[in-house]
Formats: sequence, C-alpha cells, structure tokens
Amino acid sequence: MNTVLNSTYVAQTAKQRNNSYIWYKLSGSPFKVLNDIERDELLRNFSEMLSIVKQGVLLVRKRLRRFLYKDYEFNVSQYNFFLGVQNPIKIPLFDAVKVKNLSRPKVECYVNTKTLLLEGELFARVMYVYSYPETFPEAFLYTILPLVDEVILFFKVTPKHTFLSILNNIRKRRALTKDIEHQNIDEIIQSIMKGNELFELYLAFILIDKNIESLNEREKKLKSYLNSLGIVAESLPAPLQKSLYNFSTCSWIFCIDGVYVDSESLKALYMLIDENIYEPSGVFIGVSDAGNPVVIDVWNRRNTNFIVCGAPSSGKSTFTKIFLKRLIEKSREEGIEVPVIGIDLRSEYTRIASLLRAKVFEIVEIPGKGLNRSLGLDPIKLMKMRILTIGEVVEILLDLYRIPTKYQDLLKKLLISLEAQVKDFQDFVIAIDIEAERRRSPRIRTLVEYLAEAVVRPEADVFRGELPEIKDSIIFSLKDVESWRLKVLIQTFITAFIYSQLLAKNQTSILFIDDITSLVKFKSLTNHIKDLVKKGKKCRVILMVIGGSVKDLVQNIYGKTLLKQASTVLVFRHESEAKNELKEVLGLTDTEIEYLTQAPVGSGILKVDNKRVLVKVILTEEELQLVNVASSQGL
Repeated sequence: MNTVLNSTYVAQTAKQRNNSYIWYKLSGSPFKVLNDIERDELLRNFSEMLSIVKQGVLLVRKRLRRFLYKDYEFNVSQYNFFLGVQNPIKIPLFDAVKVKNLSRPKVECYVNTKTLLLEGELFARVMYVYSYPETFPEAFLYTILPLVDEVILFFKVTPKHTFLSILNNIRKRRALTKDIEHQNIDEIIQSIMKGNELFELYLAFILIDKNIESLNEREKKLKSYLNSLGIVAESLPAPLQKSLYNFSTCSWIFCIDGVYVDSESLKALYMLIDENIYEPSGVFIGVSDAGNPVVIDVWNRRNTNFIVCGAPSSGKSTFTKIFLKRLIEKSREEGIEVPVIGIDLRSEYTRIASLLRAKVFEIVEIPGKGLNRSLGLDPIKLMKMRILTIGEVVEILLDLYRIPTKYQDLLKKLLISLEAQVKDFQDFVIAIDIEAERRRSPRIRTLVEYLAEAVVRPEADVFRGELPEIKDSIIFSLKDVESWRLKVLIQTFITAFIYSQLLAKNQTSILFIDDITSLVKFKSLTNHIKDLVKKGKKCRVILMVIGGSVKDLVQNIYGKTLLKQASTVLVFRHESEAKNELKEVLGLTDTEIEYLTQAPVGSGILKVDNKRVLVKVILTEEELQLVNVASSQGL
C-alpha cells in the first residue's frame, strides 16, 4: 500500500460530512485457504466494488456468542460486513443485500477526553490510523479483527482533476523539503496514468467494553500490534471519536486527514474475510484450526447433498455415525422426528442402529439358494409407480447387465409396447422371449440372453415379492451379499425406491449410502442420484454419501459431477496419489493437500458452499464410549 499525501494539502470541502447512509450486508469468504487464482479474483472484486460505489463506508462488526455442546463451551467470534452508500445502487458482488437499518448502540455522552459512553452502559474508544507503512501483506486487516470490535473504512474516488491539484501540491512540497513520506509518489502517478483510480481513505478501529480499565488494556495491546506492522494509530479527541463512530470524518469544528492510494494498493485493505462456519441452527461437528466451533445446517444449503470421503481408518465412518446421532438429537429438541434410512454395505451402521433408533433390515445371500428374503424392487413396478422413468430403467439395465448401447432403442421400444401387458420384470423378460420367437428376431433373442440372469435366483429375489415398508428409521444391511453386481443392483433400486418414498412424504428425513464408489462407475446410477438430489432440497431430504478416496469417486465424469455439485463435502486424510483430483475437483491449495496427506484421524477439510475450513471432529466422552462399545460388541 502506497501512501500518497496527507489530505491537509487538499481543500477541506472534499471532506465527508453527511453520515446518512443506505446499508447493504455483504457476505464474507475464506481467504488463507484459497489458491492464488481465487485470491486474485476476490481482491479484484473488492477493488471493483469500491470503484462502482465511488464513495461510502465499509464496516466490519465483531460479535461474540457463547456456544455450548455437552461438556464443551466456546466463545464464538462472528463477523458481519456492511457497506454504507449515500444513494441507492445495484451492487453485483459479495451477495450484497439491502438492510432496513443498521442497529448500533448510540453515543450518550463523553466520559473523558478519549472515551465515549454508549447505550447499555458500554464504553467505547475510537482509534484513528495516522500513518501507514509503504507495503502491507494481503488482507492484513483480518489479523487485526480479533483485537477490535469494529473496523470503519471511509473511501472516496478522487476525480482526475482533483488528483492533478494534489499532484501540484506534492511537487511544491517536494521543492521545499526532502520528506521521504512521498518517495513512492512516482509509482502512484504511473499507476493512475495507466487507468487505476485514486482513492481517499480514512481507517479507524473501535474498541467497546464494559469498563474503562479493560478498554485501556485492550488499547495498549492493539497499539503494540499495530506498531509491529508499522502502523501508527491514536485515540482521537472525544468529539472526533463521536463523529467517526457515527460515520463522519468531521466534527462541528475539526476534520481529520485521510490518505490517498491507488486502486491496486487498495486491495491490501480487503477485509471481507470469514474463516468460520457457524450456523446457530445447525449441528456441531468440531473445531476449526483457529479453535472456533464448526456448526453446519445441512438443510440450509443450495442442495442437501453431503459427501464424506477419505482413506480407510481416516475417521469418516465415526464422523458419520456421530453426525447422524447429533442431527436426530437436534431435530428432536426442536420437536421434529427425522427418519434415517441407510444402505449399509459393510454393517458399519447396523452396529449403532440403537443410537439412531433404527430397525435393521438384513439382506443375506445364501450360496446356491438366493437371498434370505424377496425385496420387491422390480423395475417394471417402479416404472408403473412413476418412481423410475422408462429412460432411467433402460439406462440402468444397460449398465448393470452390460448390454451394448446399440440395443438401447430396441429395449426402450419393447418397454413402451409391453408395459401395459406385463405386471413385473419376470413377465417382461418372458414376453420379449415370446416376441423374439414370434418375430424370429436375432436382436431380441440376444437381448433376452443379456437379461437371462435377471429371472433366476439370486437376482430374481431382488425383483420378486412386495416392496419393503418404509415407516420409521431403518438400515438395510448388505454385508452378507457376496456378489458385487447383486450389491449394486440392490443399492440402485432400493435408493430409487426409498428416495421417492421420502420425497412423496415431503418430510424432513435423511438417506445415507455407505460406499458409493461402486455406483459412480455407472452413468445411469450417478445421473439418477444427481436428479434425486435436485428434488431433495425442496422436500428437506438429505442425501448423505460416504465414499473412499476422491480419486475413486471421480474415476469418471459422473462421479466428478456428483462431487462438484455437492453443497457440503468433508474430506478426511488422503493418500498422496489423490493430489491431482483434490486440486482439480475440490480446488484445494497445495498447502491444504499437503495437510490432508498427513492429517490425523478425525481431522480434515470441510467445504460448505464456497467456504472451506480445516476441522477436527470432536466427540464427547459419552459419544466415544457409545461408538466403541457398539463397534466392539457388534450392536
């Protein structure tokens, strides 16, 4: 950041005296976890927004909240960002939303020459920045936010003709003195001549406390830290403090002096940084690397798809169990019963069914005999019930039975022509067998051969019988299904059936699928899940997917799309072989990827919409004992 000139040398008529503002709330975003491209874009947007507004005030407010979960207690620092303008304007950046009014304690009186008394018996002190170093690290203001309660930045674009007047004043001053304060003026001139804008700035920090002693101590700490950055800030006389607090740079007698920077240097003052993920209505996950609680509301996302992935023994299963338990508890506290339906390939979750208050539906493959029960997951029935479309049934059958795509149109025509005549999938296979004989068609005969396994056990047991009844929480266990294709077959149709039932009930609910890696190998299955996710948001149905490595999940375009579109992703430890996928699909930085390759059990990176934070999952002693006992006893 290059300071051009103290505004003593500019006509005082340019000062901001009007403190009547229209306010917009802005969204913050992470910064330190972003890669260089993402950071550059944020800083560019920041500079562009101020250029669009021309003149206004940026306000950052810190608010402390107390958060309790069982035995854990946290003080949460939340930052709110506001932009004040004097005329209504459309602001296309940082999710700007107009607010009716900005509620702040009013100044009641002066306690002494350097202290204000606010409403609510609060004391305040306004410290104004008089001197800046020549350069700043990017977004340095974020490091100051924990030490203050508010930051105010006044800004105003300086017209070119005013800049020329300033330039003349500087040249006159240079002729009289060797003041090194202006040694970078040539760089600023070149920058302005290249098209960058010149801004007049005023920066102030506000401290608010319950007693003056604490206020004095905090001021000392703040000044010490600012001095380490090469910044000089001092408490103003009380009248000027009141003016600044009320968003004016002039009192009834005095005006303070600003500084001038070009729009490129202005980027160093980027302050719309929010490294926390704390949503009061959400579920506690753990703590961020800064020690703040991480609390998320999955239902409050653009979609309700939640993907958890990581290497074996990285902590993803334990997290999922505890998250589901807490989600149910949180909902019950609010008087809402949330059914949890699970498809469990390895009986990871059937062991904790009692914690989720769920029944277990075991599916067992008996060698030489078939399944222990018929499932009724018949594609023809699902099609008649409008759970699956004809196109979806065609795509799924082509994928699962490895039918060449050249038979796609033929299969679709047969389904359309025979749908009204057959009652189930076995009837359909028999019907096309008859049709092949009647027409003497080698193509239909070949199609029958591809589908032959579908009408004999154990696969026939997937289609025969009545559909399972979905009333309350239930976990389908597939641990004892040996055939890989049989598992995929059951996973596919049971996911479609359950999800449709949950959507039809329009009830807040959760469907989780353990180990989705096998499903993303198929275009039809991934597309089907993607379509279900779109409907889930409207009906408040969470689809929680537990996978292995990101490298396995994105082995094809369909899995990659599913991962990219998920609003919530929690990534635990990964092997170094997945570095490229972590960077390409999730946009992680090299530092984040390096962290993931060495992350301890239960630690990872949480991505919520456009935010990312490092997170350590926290279990209470009770939860740890419950999970360990359930796992060791196979409960």
